[in-house]
Amino acid sequence: MFWAAINAGDQVNSALKDMAVVMKQFDRMRQLRRSNLFVISALMILRSLLTMFLSNFTK
Repeated sequence: MFWAAINAGDQVNSALKDMAVVMKQFDRMRQLRRSNLFVISALMILRSLLTMFLSNFTK
């Protein structure tokens, strides 16, 4: 992408700024994916604990 912008005639500074924006967006997506995985794991653990609690409660 960077080299495509340079080859298309963009200024180097402009291409570097574009690349920085893309890298920030990628980092945000990666952080969001991590937080989603954390929430999914927490929900799975909670479901397991709730299932164990309810199975002991009904006995």
